[in-house]
Amino acid sequence: MLIYVVLFVVGAVIGSFLNVCIYRWPREEKIGMTRSRCPHCKKTIVWYDNIPFISYLLLKGKCRYCKKTISFRYFVVEFLSAIALCLAWWRFGPAAGIILFIFMALLIIGSFVDLEFFIIPDSVTLGGIIIGVIAGTVYPALLGAGCWWQGLLKSVLGVVIPGGALYLIAITGSLILKKEAMGMGDVKLVGMIGSFIGWPMGLFSIFIASLLGSVAGITLIIMQKTDLKGKIPFGPYLAVGAVISMFWGRVMVNWYLNLL
Repeated sequence: MLIYVVLFVVGAVIGSFLNVCIYRWPREEKIGMTRSRCPHCKKTIVWYDNIPFISYLLLKGKCRYCKKTISFRYFVVEFLSAIALCLAWWRFGPAAGIILFIFMALLIIGSFVDLEFFIIPDSVTLGGIIIGVIAGTVYPALLGAGCWWQGLLKSVLGVVIPGGALYLIAITGSLILKKEAMGMGDVKLVGMIGSFIGWPMGLFSIFIASLLGSVAGITLIIMQKTDLKGKIPFGPYLAVGAVISMFWGRVMVNWYLNLL
């Protein structure tokens, strides 16, 4: 039990760093060159105001200096990161768990950037593909492979097949709608997903994301929060689909096949 307390704390601290990436990458600011600062008054945040969870609660979600509200996203990201590390370690063990936690950390960054800016940074997608392919090669068991070249092959196919499938969907949608139906950031994100969990689960991630996105889109239209021409970021749905596929994808697919 103690190990999970430690993992939760470590995950939360890493989540604090993910928040820095979420804020700075889309603004093309360098990571690690300057200390964290208030997004409103730009005052440097002292270390005791940057303790995950605790500082946010003590300051009631406000900057110590200008008293303006700090987005609740900072708290959420730290919590998601902490939970992700614990679940990955518990479900997949130390080695695969750490790799897949890195994967989920990239998904967290990409999702929250996409929610705010409708883009997914190449630092997440292309950088993630490189990490995924290296991980699959060095640790082939991650993809159920027996040796390095099999892991490399499965990881590369994980990039090409799901990414290619979503690219074809994006092109077809654009031809039908006479406008961009999907950003290339989503295509690259699917390639990154497949590099970590393989092409079958990469495709399953697209399926799950499409279902979730459809339900969310219809709900928003009913609630009059958007219309048929409204723009909805697809990255977060792909991220959720990827996590579901990673933890329960094979079980869900086997269950469905048994029904048939």
